[in-house]
Amino acid sequence: MKEAIHNKLNKRQYLTRQGDVWPYVMFVITGQIRWAMLVTSGKEHILFNIEENKSFWGQLIFADGEMPALS
Repeated sequence: MKEAIHNKLNKRQYLTRQGDVWPYVMFVITGQIRWAMLVTSGKEHILFNIEENKSFWGQLIFADGEMPALS
């Protein structure tokens, strides 16, 4: 697919951060991606995991704004 961006991440590498503009659809081929939000104490609060062979549609596909969490 011409439009697809293939990206292999290392552990502890971020795909996007809170506040980023990220209007993409993601499909995880292998592994998993943890979606988290930083809370006021500075700790991460895990929102959900995206498992392999699953897709994720970021909310910014449908609306303008910034990412509310990091992955």
